[in-house]
Amino acid sequence: MQGLVSDDEFPAARPTKRRGRPPGPTKAMLERYDTVTAIVNETAPTSVRHTYYTAITRGIIPKDTGGSRSNYNKIQRAVLELRRSGQIPYSHIVDSTRWMRKPSSWSNIEHYLYNVQRSYRRDLWAHQDIDLEVWCESESIAGVLSAVTARWDVPLFPCHGYSSETFAWGAAQNWLGDDRDPVVLYVGDLDRHGKQIEVDLRNKLEGFYGSEVDWTRVGITEDQIKRHDLGGLATTDGHWEAEALPPDIMRADLAGAIESYVSPVALQAHEVAEGSEREIWAEIMETARGAL
Repeated sequence: MQGLVSDDEFPAARPTKRRGRPPGPTKAMLERYDTVTAIVNETAPTSVRHTYYTAITRGIIPKDTGGSRSNYNKIQRAVLELRRSGQIPYSHIVDSTRWMRKPSSWSNIEHYLYNVQRSYRRDLWAHQDIDLEVWCESESIAGVLSAVTARWDVPLFPCHGYSSETFAWGAAQNWLGDDRDPVVLYVGDLDRHGKQIEVDLRNKLEGFYGSEVDWTRVGITEDQIKRHDLGGLATTDGHWEAEALPPDIMRADLAGAIESYVSPVALQAHEVAEGSEREIWAEIMETARGAL
């Protein structure tokens, strides 16, 4: 019958090559994985970049040089495998570069009221003389700092490198519509490129605002490098990425900088007022439940 092909027309199958047993993990690899697990669990929330620099300070890997990323890639791979194996919780590594967009919605009115009551926060800065904001060079830094800015009810602005004029213009417009004086706390790399990004952002913001702004770099600084012995983490001579500063220190220094702008008396009054208003919300909820 035409169209059929006999077996002898097929090429002979190649014999299967037997492979030896894959090599097991080396002692160095096991030590690296144990150290990475400890680093992440001690400093979470953190980023892979922060973990890489901390691993260097603990002597588990050497610093990459000459444009190589081989040691960084080892840490990146270790973090991935440790998360997949459950030794590092996924929530411990931040990635704020991807996020979902969806309008808020609720299953019913009671659900809505419950969420309003639970999420209610009195604006800590509404009666202050300043409008405090935190700006940072990248999303990875923002993910490490967000717990602090959320705790202190401070806006956090990641620049993604050089900030767009639209982004800077919008921020300056908010300042112009506010009677308070703007204050910026900034976190970014300490190198020529990082300084240019900071200067470019400041020029844009102050240009659109029409006046100088109270501006403080809180990380990474030369003082932090000296105090925490980070000299060996320079990417090149005298150049440091912000992630060279351990995340717990970065958060602590930012929290201290924010707290320095808050009067203890004002903070106490704020907390008392917020507690009282939460009680009012509880009464509103009870009344609403009775009406539903």
